[in-house]
Amino acid sequence: MSDEASMFFWVITNTTNTFNHDKLLVWLNGGPGCSSLDGVFMENGPFKFSGANQLVPRAFSFSEQFDVLYIDQPFGTGFSTSNTTSFEHTFVGGTQTLLEFLQRFYEVFPDLRKRQLFLAGESEAGTYIPYLADAVLNMPEPFDLRGLMIGNGWVDPFPMYMSYAELLRRRNMLTPNVQLKLETEMARCAREFTRAPQPVHTSKCESVAGVFLDDGGPEPGMCYNQYDLRLTDTHPSCGMNWPPEVGVFTEYLNRKDVQHAINVRKAPSVWKECNNAVHRMLSNDESPPSVTLLPSILEHVPVLFFVGTEDYLCNEVGTEWTVGNLSWAGDIGFSSLRKR
Repeated sequence: MSDEASMFFWVITNTTNTFNHDKLLVWLNGGPGCSSLDGVFMENGPFKFSGANQLVPRAFSFSEQFDVLYIDQPFGTGFSTSNTTSFEHTFVGGTQTLLEFLQRFYEVFPDLRKRQLFLAGESEAGTYIPYLADAVLNMPEPFDLRGLMIGNGWVDPFPMYMSYAELLRRRNMLTPNVQLKLETEMARCAREFTRAPQPVHTSKCESVAGVFLDDGGPEPGMCYNQYDLRLTDTHPSCGMNWPPEVGVFTEYLNRKDVQHAINVRKAPSVWKECNNAVHRMLSNDESPPSVTLLPSILEHVPVLFFVGTEDYLCNEVGTEWTVGNLSWAGDIGFSSLRKR
């Protein structure tokens, strides 16, 4: 997109469903700073790893239903290159860059401009997606946006920060020691949210989730996996090296022949799944939480929340509380709540 920064993307075409060739799904992974190739190889793409460097077809893939556009963003993420001075500092700035990318993408692929557009992603993409949707809806000539899909999303920080004790209580994993420490950290965090405007992240609340990971393990030196509470790990990882395919995935994408095959023009010296420098730049951003944008977005397009129940960081309780307090369609919260 400039001499100093470029954005990597990969379009994987729908190969089986002839009824959905009028649709384009954009997929974004979270972090911030984690590559959307996570989605391709470890979540919803047509490939997965089986053994050392062996790719096999995934039984179920989004590309069976839609053409999917995977984007490494913001700059510095995955194969999207940048010098550090071009890293995004705010979600507002990152949204404008992403919108500019989509405009240029449609200039190169004008036939895709006619497609119905759906925005999807997980974790921190719960912030990216509503910001991008709001920007699209406010364009002079908007893209044909038809819906949003957010999985275990970071949408509404305050209820998510406050959700950890209740989540652990429901799972019978809340010990008296962890409860006491959580109550102290949650009270400190809550004071941060008495000011206006509320931030999308605040360093004074990041310690809340860490209480359980540090002190709630099944035995000394052990902790629960922050992405799957059914699993255990050792300190300080607590799931950061999960799933097991991450190592193979990283080695694979650092191969020059693989980079050439997927048209990587300017690769970083070492490809990483997540760029900590990008994460740090956005972690103290005080842009408003994306939940503030949802009421106006819902006037135009539907929003689907989906939640994996084993995730700790962006969990089902926080999402349930967010939707329960959301103003939409002239009402607040759930008209009915069904758990499956």
